[in-house]
Order: sequence, then structure tokens, then C-alpha cells
Amino acid sequence: MKSFFTGALFAVLALSSVAYGEELVARTGGGIGKPPPPKPPPPFACPKYCKFPPHSTPKCELFNPCGFICTDGYTPFPIIAPIKCVCTWPHTECNGKCGIVKACPSKGHPKRDLSAADANCPVGYTACGILGRATGSWECVNTQKDLESCGGCLVSVTNELAKSGGQDCTAIEGVSDVGCVEGSCLVRKCMPGYEVGPDGKTCNAIERKQTSVFSIAEDVLAAEYGLKK
Repeated sequence: MKSFFTGALFAVLALSSVAYGEELVARTGGGIGKPPPPKPPPPFACPKYCKFPPHSTPKCELFNPCGFICTDGYTPFPIIAPIKCVCTWPHTECNGKCGIVKACPSKGHPKRDLSAADANCPVGYTACGILGRATGSWECVNTQKDLESCGGCLVSVTNELAKSGGQDCTAIEGVSDVGCVEGSCLVRKCMPGYEVGPDGKTCNAIERKQTSVFSIAEDVLAAEYGLKK
């Protein structure tokens, strides 16, 4: 009877040793005295106060807790410590994407897109629509010097007549030589039969009291060479 209990005790001790050995192997990675492999650090959680701009994906890090990367072809702005993603010129925003496109196949631009397009032009330039092109086609124009959009866009980015007061200087009746100076049309010379208006912005038709060949020739020479009658 004594030998039976002794054998049972040895069996229990043996099973305990095996279980302890397996646990030790699991903890040490297979080697006694070898430390367990370090656990990978948990991903850095973005703080709740972080706000991310449109067209971006959060990429929060320890030294940049509210970091992000721009997607859909957009560019971070400014380059150092960016706060937004922009579609820079000459790229164009079309249906939530930024790229080089000739025309955007959409029904139109909502108001929020108009300001974004305007912001993408260099300083001193304005986003104006292109007459005869599809809706959404636009180009950057210096409205202070451009003859066809002087003082403002003649056509908006939605391909409609703009309400910004832009003027096509080349469309002035009777004009021969004209420029756009500081956003206003400046007439330098008019065609025969017209004379520069008092304001320098129009060409007024000359009332003819004489219809002789000599008077007509005189008007032509005066208009051509800037002679005063």
C-alpha cells in the first residue's frame, strides 16, 4: 500500500514538472533564462482635439500628435507644419480629385469649390472661366492687366457671365489700340470715324458735317498717325 502512494506521488510531481516546463518555455521563448521578446509598441492614438482637413488621412505620431497625409492628389500646405490639403495650380479639382484635367464632367461647382479654385491661383491672379469651354474649365487670369477680363472675370468658373464687373477691352466699339491698366480699359487710339472719349475708356463716333473726300482722308490720317484736327 505504501509503494502505491509513493508511485502516485512521483506521478503527480512528474506531471507538475512537465506543466512548469511548458509554461517556462512559453515565457522564455524556448530557452531557460532567455527573456521573452519585447512586445511591439501600441499604435499612437490621435488625441480627441485633433481636426483633420478634407482629403487627408490621420497619421498621428509622438512628435506630431495631429499629423496627417494628403490623399486624392492634394498637396499639404504649408510644407512645414501643414494645416490643410490644397489642389495647387496648374492642377484642377474635379469631383473630389486633384489633377490635370481639360474639363470636369460635372453639373457644376458648388460655392465651396469656387473659393477653392480661386485660392489655387498665384497671388495676383483670379480663377476665371473659359468662354466656349465645358463647365468647370478655368484659368488663372491677372484681371489688372488682361484685355479680355479687365477688372474681373468676364466668365465665371461655372461658365456663366460673371457679375464681378469684368470688361472685354477689345470689344469696345471703334477701338483700334487699347490696354488694361490697373483693372480699367484705357483707349489709346480709335478707328477712323471715331475719337477717344473724354474719359479715355470709349471711342465716340464723330459727327460728320462735311462728307467730302478730303474730310474723310483727314479723319483717316488723324486716326492713323494721332494727328489732331
